[in-house]
Amino acid sequence: INLTTGGKFGLEEVKESEVSSKLCKVVNKIILNKGQIQLNFLDGRNILTKEKINTGDSVILEVKNKKIEKVIPLREGAIVFVMAGKHIGKSGKIKHMDKKTAEISVEKEILNVKIKNIIANK
Repeated sequence: INLTTGGKFGLEEVKESEVSSKLCKVVNKIILNKGQIQLNFLDGRNILTKEKINTGDSVILEVKNKKIEKVIPLREGAIVFVMAGKHIGKSGKIKHMDKKTAEISVEKEILNVKIKNIIANK
């Protein structure tokens, strides 16, 4: 399931190799004893890890074993997907970021989007 630019749900075929993994956005992290970090994801999942991951970054999570396959940092140059707000469903490259907003280049236009409304996907 994905979001169209009109904010409606659409269906997209998934490759067999991608069935067991999911893209998740880190919304919070807590440092626990013995150097472990608890990551809290946008979808409500939580995992323990020792990897250095920032709030706002995305991870590709192997759902069955709860293992992080890849970390996708949220930074300038990252490809992001807008998942809420006025520009929902659009995808583009981050040109500039500050603490709360990002300028995203989508085709020939520049969008100003709140950081909480985007997820890095490449």
